[in-house]
Amino acid sequence: MRIVIIGAGHMGGWLAREFSKEHEVAIYDIDQQKYAS
Repeated sequence: MRIVIIGAGHMGGWLAREFSKEHEVAIYDIDQQKYAS
């Protein structure tokens, strides 16, 4: 399943890490430094 998460704050970052274990995840946030790693 493909999942898009808007916002890479505490909850968005956690959701992205959890979902990416089994799904394809795209994440977007205004501050690109939050998800650059």
